[in-house]
Parts: sequence; C-alpha cells; structure tokens
Amino acid sequence: MFLTPVELIAVTGYKRAHLQVRELERRGWVFERTVCGLPVVSKAYAEARLAGVATPTGKIGPRLDHLNRVDARIWPSATEREAVR
Repeated sequence: MFLTPVELIAVTGYKRAHLQVRELERRGWVFERTVCGLPVVSKAYAEARLAGVATPTGKIGPRLDHLNRVDARIWPSATEREAVR
C-alpha cells in the first residue's frame, strides 16, 4: 500500500525524514506527511513513477501533452494559406 521506510531510503537516498521530504519535493513526487512529518508515498505511484508512467503531477497514464502542440512546419500560417489560394 505504501513504501516501507527501507524503500523510502532506497528511493531518496536519505534516512532522515526531513531530507527524504526535501528530495521527494525536489523530484516533484506526490506524497503526504504523517502527523510526525514522515513522508508517505503510495506503492502504486512509486512503481508508476519509477517505470516512467506517472507524471510529476501524480497523474498515471501515458504522457500525451506533446499531442496538443501545434507544429509550425505542419500547419501553414494564415499568410501561407492565402498565398496558395
């Protein structure tokens, strides 16, 4: 369900909780903190993140953001379209 303390050390490289939190934030990982300030990371999220499936925002799935870009080489500008007519 959640990463064990040993798994958190393996992921972050740190034993101290405040350093683990700093490293997770630096990498853009989604996590919660316990009342004591310990980081809690979902195993499913960690596995997806390490497999390259989860995005830094926490969304799990393929990254399709590049499909929304308009490539100028593919789509001619309005001036170029008028020149063709």
